Amino acid sequence: MKHLNGKWLLAAAVLLLLVLSLWGGEKMNEPAEDVFFQEPTLETILPSVQEYHRDDLVFSVTIDDFIRCFNSLYEQDHRTGFFPQSGQWDISSRNRGIHTDYPVMAFRFSEDPGVFSLPTVTVYTPQEEHFIQEITINFDEHSYTEAGYQRYRLLCCLTIRVFFPEMSEEDAADLCDRIILLGNQNIFESDAWFAQGAVPSALFYQDGVGLYPYDAIGDWRHFCVIPVTEDRLREFKEKGAALYEMDKADCTAASAAGADRLPADGGEHRAPC
Repeated sequence: MKHLNGKWLLAAAVLLLLVLSLWGGEKMNEPAEDVFFQEPTLETILPSVQEYHRDDLVFSVTIDDFIRCFNSLYEQDHRTGFFPQSGQWDISSRNRGIHTDYPVMAFRFSEDPGVFSLPTVTVYTPQEEHFIQEITINFDEHSYTEAGYQRYRLLCCLTIRVFFPEMSEEDAADLCDRIILLGNQNIFESDAWFAQGAVPSALFYQDGVGLYPYDAIGDWRHFCVIPVTEDRLREFKEKGAALYEMDKADCTAASAAGADRLPADGGEHRAPC
């Protein structure tokens, strides 16, 4: 009798293991829930303009603030950030910046430095502290690929949204396309590459933030973000830049007034962003 009970117990145990294995297999075939992914929190900054040295303008935010906010936007569609920490960028010291006579630090990042069709991003800061003096998104048109250009355009659009967090994705794309178009239609000669003292052909501005393209024959394309004041705007205008004030009330770049080609003597215009 004991021997018989042992057989029943063994059979019951085998049957239980079979049921558990079948149930586990069904569970494994079910779509796994992504328990590790959480909807990213959208970070925002409200940059103001401040004077660092005499006539040396910076934003009140640092490169690390920019990285954090940019990554939070990028994560909305890609589930991961785009930029590493600033200490992992290619960092160099320069005697002068684009719009300053003082020494600067240049933080440069590329997803793959060996792929020249990919855009790069450069952030200029004072040497002492890393407040943003200028951000440039750069694209080598000599190594043009459609995928590389769309990557460049995406980085430009997201950078706009970092500095204008209330702007919609569609409006940022419209503004981005208009700025890129103006740069492409107003190309500087080969002796006027993007360097210290560069004056843009056109500049869009609002609330202390200036956006401009800079394209020159043989040089990379540049999409630039700088702090601006009334004095700085006046200086650019006197040097021939066309100024476009972005309209807060009607943020639709597609309907922006103004010629595709800029007047030779510069000027000031109202243009919806």
